[in-house]
Amino acid sequence: MSLIAVRKRAAIASSAPRGALGLSTTAIRPRLGSRTAPAGSRLVIANRAIHTGDIFGIPSKTVMSLASLMLALQVVSGVAMWWKRERKKRAAPDTAGQTVA
Repeated sequence: MSLIAVRKRAAIASSAPRGALGLSTTAIRPRLGSRTAPAGSRLVIANRAIHTGDIFGIPSKTVMSLASLMLALQVVSGVAMWWKRERKKRAAPDTAGQTVA
């Protein structure tokens, strides 16, 4: 099945007022509302709404963008700190087993 066909089916399913078409069959299944959906589905729906700005608009998009940039910065700085420590370990002479006079 092509991506276009899947998108068309998803558009049909989202516009159906009383039910949604299943992707594998043409049977109509009941739609889940935000209050009747399982907790996992509600979490996914809320996550998408926050990331796309459906909940708080531009401010939530800005906060999510900054949070994503901060996560990437933490990864890069963590690797840089580890790399610097490893270089110092390898550059230091091995003094284990020597006695100090």
